[in-house]
Amino acid sequence: MDRYNDMLKEHPMMFQRVPLIYIASYLGITPESLSRIRRRG
Repeated sequence: MDRYNDMLKEHPMMFQRVPLIYIASYLGITPESLSRIRRRG
């Protein structure tokens, strides 16, 4: 979750431009895990 938060702070526009499946892959997690992390916000 720390890597997600760091990425969100440094590159907020990336989450609007890049499909979430690629972001999850970059972070080394499944798309489902990324979805859960985003929901917790």
